[in-house]
Amino acid sequence: MKKIVILLLLSFFSIEGSSQNKRRVVSVELGAGVLYSFDKEDFNTVYPGGVLYGEVRYNLKQIPLDFGLSASAQIFSRKFNKGEGLDYLSKNIMVVADYYFYNHGWFNAFVGFGAGIGFFDNLQDVEYKGEGTYVWSQNQKAPLCFMPRVGLEFINHFRVSLGYIFEDHANRNLFLRVGYIF
Repeated sequence: MKKIVILLLLSFFSIEGSSQNKRRVVSVELGAGVLYSFDKEDFNTVYPGGVLYGEVRYNLKQIPLDFGLSASAQIFSRKFNKGEGLDYLSKNIMVVADYYFYNHGWFNAFVGFGAGIGFFDNLQDVEYKGEGTYVWSQNQKAPLCFMPRVGLEFINHFRVSLGYIFEDHANRNLFLRVGYIF
């Protein structure tokens, strides 16, 4: 029984590894997407925003795993009912890893995780200090950030991923990204 289990495990990893071999050793991904922040802070409304990102990944040959470096920028707005509001810019640099749990030639499904640091800023020179009162503070924080994600990859060139960036209290965002792999 033990030999049968070992043979099955070896055959599983060899099948997964061979489908992973069709991928490039190093890949570069560029893409864009949309995001939404569920935390309104002291504002009445949060509007969807945009994401631009790039990733460089190293794909392991024998196991369906890749790891690399990701850089992204997100922008979104929060507004009062009176029309006042702020636009926020968040930038992240993270080490990322993706595990391909389903490999089927032209179609792959993965789960991933990223960890790194984030930088964020208000795009206007103000910070909310109470309804209608704004004061700018020049302190830009660099908190740790985490990003779990799931996604699909098509024909080893197109990726669609859904994830959530956990940053500081004001910059936790759900995103949907579409990228092209070179």
